[in-house]
Amino acid sequence: MLVLNRSILWVLTLIGLFASAAHASAQVSMGKQKEQFLYILDCGAILHKFDVLAEKLISNTDLSQKTRLIPTHGDVTGSTIDGCAANGAAYFLQDATFTTLALTTASMDENGKQRYCLLQFHLPDLRPVRSVPVPGSYESAPKLEMSSTGTVKVITSASTFSLTDDKLTTGREEDKTFISGSRTVLGGPMLDVDVAGYDLSRLNLNSQPTHLVYVPLERSGNSVLIQFIRQGQGFAYAVVDTVAKQITELNPGFNSTADNFHLAPGGQEVLVQESLYPRGMQVAQTTDKLAIIDAKTGAVLRTWNSIVAAHASAVITITPAGAAIFFSDDRYHFVRTGSKFPDQPIYPLDDKRPSSYFYADR
Repeated sequence: MLVLNRSILWVLTLIGLFASAAHASAQVSMGKQKEQFLYILDCGAILHKFDVLAEKLISNTDLSQKTRLIPTHGDVTGSTIDGCAANGAAYFLQDATFTTLALTTASMDENGKQRYCLLQFHLPDLRPVRSVPVPGSYESAPKLEMSSTGTVKVITSASTFSLTDDKLTTGREEDKTFISGSRTVLGGPMLDVDVAGYDLSRLNLNSQPTHLVYVPLERSGNSVLIQFIRQGQGFAYAVVDTVAKQITELNPGFNSTADNFHLAPGGQEVLVQESLYPRGMQVAQTTDKLAIIDAKTGAVLRTWNSIVAAHASAVITITPAGAAIFFSDDRYHFVRTGSKFPDQPIYPLDDKRPSSYFYADR
């Protein structure tokens, strides 16, 4: 009987060990981020590759060394180009291609407008795949977006082009505000929207308005981050939930500017960086003070200080793993926010916001 009990105990122990191993394996599998690598493309066409989980830089690649992309890093000799060599970045997992826009050689037309081309590279070797000219020439750089099905779209001031069979063809112009019913005010960038039917209880307003004049800044999930005009009180900031039809004002408890409000992936939280105008200066200066705000309630979830956030730093993006990527002192820094976020993209709606980054699995 004793032998039998020991046998049973041995079997149960083995079962427990296998179960623990399987559970640990499942935990590792669940915890592994599918798109582990973050690529940031800077204005000089240098592509920086980071391991998001390890929070470290892996490599830097000069794309001009792989193509006729002009200018090369810091060198515009013999070129009529004045400005960034590359603009925008998008990645499609199914065919492992990274897409960007670049100024073409001798890109300026007789009216001083720039011509662009669409470039695609294969990851991880960054082998050039195709180069497609963007029809027309433009005063401001076109935007680049990629749909969930992998359709590349180039959005200009006049048209939206879709990449099909190695050609960019005109498609239907899409509403990029994502707040239905918005209308342009005097040519933009401000928009006007009828807020009848919206929950405005989380706005600090003296009266119940029927319209809101705003500038869209970013969107992620169902959330649109906006800067709006509060009558008689100047600018304020809020998140519009386009499904719940709720507008929540954001007050971090310190001064900031439109450049320093950032949606987290999924749009449920907002990172804010303090920004002040020193006496006699027309340009705002960032400080080391940061806050995370709940986009549904407006509550400040966390306030803290980070030395890399100060002195002319810029937030590039916020990762699903919960790190804000700052560019400061000619380096990229990971600053942990204390939160985790869903794996959803953040789309800039303001021309001044950087969009030249993407996540990839290799």
